[in-house]
Amino acid sequence: MQEVRYRKNSVKRSFLNRVAKRLQIGPYFFVFTLILCVSLVTVMTLTNSTKQVTKGYQVNALDDKHSELVKNREVMDMRISDARSLNFIQNSPQVRYMVSPDQLVYVSGETAIASAL
Repeated sequence: MQEVRYRKNSVKRSFLNRVAKRLQIGPYFFVFTLILCVSLVTVMTLTNSTKQVTKGYQVNALDDKHSELVKNREVMDMRISDARSLNFIQNSPQVRYMVSPDQLVYVSGETAIASAL
């Protein structure tokens, strides 16, 4: 069992030794590797910053829309409060054409309504 493990390790070592002998690492390889690493870091940084800028633009657009909706709500609330005001109701055309009753009759309880039927 130990011999099998030793043989597998020796095969791996001999393969790596053969590849290492054929492959010669020179100064051009290091320059190319450095340029490649710098390029990858630059691309990753640009990608990340683009995502952040896009999110910032979307946040600003949503904030502007929110401000506009709040302003519209305030205008609508003002219109509603004006419509509910006593002065507005008294000056409305529907109220102006109403006739005041000559005599007021107050009914108390539901028995008066039931007996009239």
